[in-house]
Amino acid sequence: MSHRFAPSLALTALLGLAVGAGFFLFPGCARRACCPPAVPSTAAVAPPMPMPTPAPAASQPKAAPVAPVAGEPGKAPAAVAGDAATEADAAAQTHVHNYFRLSPRVASGASPESEADFEALAAAGIKSIVTVDGAQPDVEGARKHGIRYVHVPIGYDGIPDATRLELAKTFEELGKLGPVFVHCHHGKHRGPAACAIARVMLDGATHEQLVAEMKRAGTAPKYKGLYEVAETFERPSADALAATVAPMRETAPTPAMQQSMVLVDATWERLKQVKDAGWKTPADHPDVEPSHEATILAEHFRELARLESVAKEPDAFRGHLKESEEAAWALAKALEKGALDADAAKKAFERGAASCTACHAAFRDNTHRR
Repeated sequence: MSHRFAPSLALTALLGLAVGAGFFLFPGCARRACCPPAVPSTAAVAPPMPMPTPAPAASQPKAAPVAPVAGEPGKAPAAVAGDAATEADAAAQTHVHNYFRLSPRVASGASPESEADFEALAAAGIKSIVTVDGAQPDVEGARKHGIRYVHVPIGYDGIPDATRLELAKTFEELGKLGPVFVHCHHGKHRGPAACAIARVMLDGATHEQLVAEMKRAGTAPKYKGLYEVAETFERPSADALAATVAPMRETAPTPAMQQSMVLVDATWERLKQVKDAGWKTPADHPDVEPSHEATILAEHFRELARLESVAKEPDAFRGHLKESEEAAWALAKALEKGALDADAAKKAFERGAASCTACHAAFRDNTHRR
């Protein structure tokens, strides 16, 4: 699924100029050795689409019954996080990264990225997918297997009250159609937090269960705002749900800077491959030219720093962008063809990683804004 993202510097600059504020609210995350799909323009957002007609039941494998698990009296049973309830779930775990079947009604994991992934989810009985990632979902891929997509982007800093209500209403409605799969990109942080809302709405799960499930999924402790969802979310009142509008859009508008950061993350992921290959072109990705990738990364940061919205951010935020850009230029120089300097490349790479980590900690991870 890897593809070459190697536009000219002029085109890169045009892409950078199109971005706006939002990186530290909803940055994308890169998970695998190849880059995520390019994010299409959000200038025209697709309207809500009708639920696609599922394939005939006879054409889909029949899942084995789910063994009941003890839960709260009067509420739906809650399965142990990550335990495959059926053979189909076990198969889904081999296709979808970080797949966990949390209950007969709810599953969590990373973004499906291939025909086989969607086929495995359909075989596991999934009828709807809710993505909270910044990248646009593969709506057509899901629809081919009778699965509906709903896109509600969130950030690493937590889930605002209004978005919690939207997700609660969304899960209540989608739950009527059948099991729901919830994902971000990695399937480790934002997805499990949103999944906690699904578990409350569809399974009556307790706060203790939700926190345990987030830990099981690998949600990092530094994401305090995400854990706060699992620790505090309660089922809204009937009146609150009735008053909540849940558009259930297949693709939602995402902040422009978020789109840019998806590209930054993809470029950084390719540079990680370069690092693992000894600062050379990876054998399984011959289209990746090390110095060029570092140059593209530097240009991304340069154009971000020129945005009017960034001028309104604190000096420290702009300082991190500048530091990241300088580190990327240093990396590009160290990786020049015929003049590879492995020690300099290592130092520049670590410098850039440290700058991003510090910026995330200060402006992305725990700046919960309601």
